[in-house]
Amino acid sequence: MEINYNNYEELAATTCKNIGTEEANVLHMKMGLITEAAEVIDILKKKHAYGKEIDLSHVKEELGDIMWYAANYCKFVEIDYANVIDNITYEPLYDRSASFSLYELMELIVINATALDINSIYDVIDLTLFAIELVDGTLDEVLTTNIRKLQARYPEGFSSFYALNRNLDKEKNIIDGKE
Repeated sequence: MEINYNNYEELAATTCKNIGTEEANVLHMKMGLITEAAEVIDILKKKHAYGKEIDLSHVKEELGDIMWYAANYCKFVEIDYANVIDNITYEPLYDRSASFSLYELMELIVINATALDINSIYDVIDLTLFAIELVDGTLDEVLTTNIRKLQARYPEGFSSFYALNRNLDKEKNIIDGKE
């Protein structure tokens, strides 16, 4: 099955736990967006402070996780994720000729995720698309890797057992394009 932004929300939903109420689910998505952006920031911090090379596959993985939380937020509040992508593709909110750094994009994602609502999800998604472009990725590549990783983690859909008992080697091979 081809994975793209048109079917991504549906595929992402199979690996998302429904906590029970819209408020609880939205809080879960908000916390996830913040922590995934912080994971990209941590990669950048290690380059800045320690001189560690940036693993672009790892960055793209985290950007995929941001998109996963964004897509599931859209599902929980009944926004058409693919339509949001179409609108942003037609008219981005952020000027791609501006010289934002990856760090600044993640910082803006955290700010927008903190105040997550129907308007700020557009910013989160646009900033993530901008970040994907900045690391020479493509949306389809990032979404496909994300779904393949999560399908390996949750072969029968979300379960608490598999959330706690992951095959990290298999996931890493998928992220690195070895599987």
